Amino acid sequence: MLARLRQFANRSAALPPDAVEPACAWLDEGGLRHEVAIRRHAQSRRLRLIVDDAGARVIAPMRASATSIERFVTEHRRWILRQLERHARPRSNPVVAGVDDWLTLRGERTSVRWIDRSPPWVHLGADGAIAIGAPLSSPKARSIAARVLCTWLVAEATRDIARCNNSALARVDARATRVTIRPLRTLWGSISVDGSMRIDLALLLAPPRILDYVVVHEACHRHERNHGPRFWAHVARAHPDYRDHRAWLREHGPALKSELQRWVS
Repeated sequence: MLARLRQFANRSAALPPDAVEPACAWLDEGGLRHEVAIRRHAQSRRLRLIVDDAGARVIAPMRASATSIERFVTEHRRWILRQLERHARPRSNPVVAGVDDWLTLRGERTSVRWIDRSPPWVHLGADGAIAIGAPLSSPKARSIAARVLCTWLVAEATRDIARCNNSALARVDARATRVTIRPLRTLWGSISVDGSMRIDLALLLAPPRILDYVVVHEACHRHERNHGPRFWAHVARAHPDYRDHRAWLREHGPALKSELQRWVS
């Protein structure tokens, strides 16, 4: 016990007030990395979390152990993710109805042009551009366009996932009983024990191989509910290079979610 007290005392002496330590970090099921900075302060008497536009950080007493801090962050992960989502900033300027723009679709930068029409619709032209038709004189044109675009994106993703169900999923001998596609705050996908799968709509913005990987990843949880070696062996049957897909999501995933939010929120 005396040795442990000396260890904490030495550690406290080495850390100046308001000192910053390496962050607590974890990967979610889709491989997206999340970090919480650790900041120690001499006046702090308990562990507390702060999440704002600068990110997430835990304020800790000088003598709090690394184990207790990690446990505290783990217990509050869901709350941290919700708060980070609230403070997420769009990638660029807001979408303005009637002003031509662009949207990433299946990994390709795609032009978006507007047409003044009612009822609203979305159409993919022969030139590869997306046309959004909406009553541009209406003050609700932006929200109308967001709804119709979201519906169109879901339909497109549904077709892509159907193709995945008929190819990659056959190689891992697992299928979803039902698939729901919608914007997800933090996850890329999930699957219940009965085979009901949820997929993040933002994956339609990614290259098709990334959407395929996430669908296969979730389907493989019908064999293994964890992320152990046997689980990854199932994934590797359909995607031997799955590590590259996970790395791609870690690097580009936040931008995908931000871009989708920009268009459909």
